[in-house]
Order: sequence, then structure tokens, then C-alpha cells
Amino acid sequence: MVSAVLKGDKQLERQLAALETKVQKRIVKQSLGRGLTVIAREARRQAPVIGGVKIKKLIGTRNKPSKKKGIHEAKVGVAVGRASKYQGDGFLSANSVHLFILGTKERFHKSGKRAGQSTGKLKPVGDNFMQKAFQQAKGDARKTILNSVRQKIQQEAAKK
Repeated sequence: MVSAVLKGDKQLERQLAALETKVQKRIVKQSLGRGLTVIAREARRQAPVIGGVKIKKLIGTRNKPSKKKGIHEAKVGVAVGRASKYQGDGFLSANSVHLFILGTKERFHKSGKRAGQSTGKLKPVGDNFMQKAFQQAKGDARKTILNSVRQKIQQEAAKK
């Protein structure tokens, strides 16, 4: 999990703090969305093909308030966002792709004739493409977010 706070630009912090809370939230949400898009594009560019399934079609974003009060959740990842956008060939779906990308520990049957027998484990595939994509795109995403915040603050000032 990554936690972010708008820091470093004192003037921008003051301008944002001067706005109503509702307007602040709207500006931050829209700006975060633009930053997420930058990271998602890079992740899609680096995404592998697993078993004939194009993983890039399963990469999505989520940008909404969390159920925890005062926290805004912004995510980019595989099988994030709208449910099962792409089913592939039936071998791999949005609901199970994380098992192949992250891998699993050894798993065992829990009941039936084979209770206690190993079902095996999956080795991760994809060479940590999401982490690499984030590392490569985070600078551009940060610039995009800050520029978007500045632009939105100017638009709000022009309304008054």
C-alpha cells in the first residue's frame, strides 16, 4: 500500500487549503485519476501474455473514497476496477489472474478423498511488471497530479 500526501509546494498547499472541503476533494480525486492513468498505461505497456491471455486487458484503476472515514483509495493493478472486463479463453479470468502473477504457496485439498494431498503451487510469472511500471512511471504521474491540481485551482479561482 502506498500513502501519499501533497507536500513540497507550500504555495499549492495554501491555495488548496483555501478552498472548500468539497472542492478540495473533487480536485484531488480528479488529479489522482490522471496520475493513475499514467501508471496504468505504463503497466499495460509492460504486461506479459500468460497462456494466450493479454494481461494488459485486465489492468484497471480504482479511485474512490474508502469505507474508512477520511481515506481516499487510489489503486492501479490487475483485476482492479470494474469486474471481469476480459475473460480470455476460459483458462484465465480477471478473478484468478493474480494467482499466476503473484504465485501461491503450496496448496492442499481440504476435504474429500484427497484431503491433505498437495495440489501444487504456482510460481510467479510476469517478472514483477507492476512494480517496474510503477517505478518507471511514478515521476511522470507525480508531475501530472501536481499540474492537474494547479490547473483545477486556477479554474476554481476563475469561477469566483
